[in-house]
Amino acid sequence: MLAFQEEGLTSHGMLRYVLAHPTQFKRQSLVEQVREEIAQKGWNANYSRNLVADRIETSPAVPYGYPPPEGGRHVEEIWRVFIENRRSDRAAWNTIAILDSVTSNETVNRPDRTFLKWAGQQGYQRTIFPQDFGEIDAFAIRLDGTGVFLHSASDFYPRRAIITEPGCYKLRYLLYANGFPPTDFTIRLEYDGPKRSAAILD
Repeated sequence: MLAFQEEGLTSHGMLRYVLAHPTQFKRQSLVEQVREEIAQKGWNANYSRNLVADRIETSPAVPYGYPPPEGGRHVEEIWRVFIENRRSDRAAWNTIAILDSVTSNETVNRPDRTFLKWAGQQGYQRTIFPQDFGEIDAFAIRLDGTGVFLHSASDFYPRRAIITEPGCYKLRYLLYANGFPPTDFTIRLEYDGPKRSAAILD
């Protein structure tokens, strides 16, 4: 942390207990002093001790095969979220993601809280190495039918849609990894059937 104290003032509150020598400042020079201290420390604005949901992208329509007992293939538009490990000193071992809740018109549902699939692999856990990323299948919009589905560890048969009706939805996800604080991210989905949907990462 950086501690600053205005010249002529005594230390109060938390500043009394900080084991550091605060930098003295005059009001007209504070902004410049903060900039200089940040540059001296070499702070990186992209650093985070948490895993970071950086962006969301959608795939072109692809056939996706579901495992038994459902089996079969469906044409889907898969929305993926890029999860970044911006630390340089620690891998995020056994990273898992779940959909915690779906909110619409202030109604909260928890349709499927099993592990979500990582893109490009068959497993539901992934190690994200330092300065690397992984892609989670956040949800899939079925184009040869209706509904929004998850690529999850759920073994319900038939696979149940998490969203069936057009509308505005807030999807909240949770991330867990060994050695990292739990974190969450939210996607706002405008679902209007298979041809006119849009999603943004909050």
